[in-house]
Amino acid sequence: MENKVYDVVIIGAGPAGLTAALYAGRSNLSVLVIEKPNTGSLLMAHKIENYPGILGSPTGKDIYTLMKEQTLKYNVEFVNATFLAFDLFGEHKIIKTDIENFLGKTVIIASGWAKNGSKKLPGEEKYLGKGVSYCATCDGAFTRNMTVSLFGKGKEIAEEALFLTKYSKEIHMFITDNCDDSCDKALMETLKANEKVKMYYSSELVEIKGDEFV
Repeated sequence: MENKVYDVVIIGAGPAGLTAALYAGRSNLSVLVIEKPNTGSLLMAHKIENYPGILGSPTGKDIYTLMKEQTLKYNVEFVNATFLAFDLFGEHKIIKTDIENFLGKTVIIASGWAKNGSKKLPGEEKYLGKGVSYCATCDGAFTRNMTVSLFGKGKEIAEEALFLTKYSKEIHMFITDNCDDSCDKALMETLKANEKVKMYYSSELVEIKGDEFV
């Protein structure tokens, strides 16, 4: 790859990056996708039922594999590397990584949202997809008739809890601050009136335990 100038260099191999790679590849452009191995929200998903055109309950990795195979039909190249920096002011853009630098005429940033980049609690990674989730909208339907615990603060935890009342048998809200002061009052009153919901204030999550699941 040394000294090759790609028409398009894409940083990130999630759904956005792979879609961009597919379009560019089909347009007969030379495309390089820089991906960090085993990283990304899609790969974290243990079961997906809400992606259009995908039947059954595949894992995020299953869907990623299908997307990548589709791009490879159009000669899209992939490299496993960690993006470090840009140099965008020369004749060609220089994309710097931990393995080598790459040249491109155009750069597309599709690195996603690093919601999983923060420091992990004991047990968090172990039980990801086995009871640990970061998105009620994504995974709420899997909690039918189950007891669910939420940890967080502000409007976000309140909205997630309200969504889960459609599915979960019992919802424990462990709130890290006084949510009454940072949430919509009508929303909080709705939650307090719901017999499924129990609230605990000034809480701190220190560890997640379980056997095969949480």
